Amino acid sequence: MTFEIIKKAIDVQKRKGTLDRNAMMNKLDVFLLNGRISEEEYNEIAKMMMEGN
Repeated sequence: MTFEIIKKAIDVQKRKGTLDRNAMMNKLDVFLLNGRISEEEYNEIAKMMMEGN
């Protein structure tokens, strides 16, 4: 569930032009370290954030 919420939030922020990649990566690190997302999900979201720079 966390994974889907993060993906949606990134998509919305990218469309609005308000995505702060550094802040989001910090959040992703915390989610990964606390087991809220898997390493595969982390990598997918990180890739998603870098697309369409």
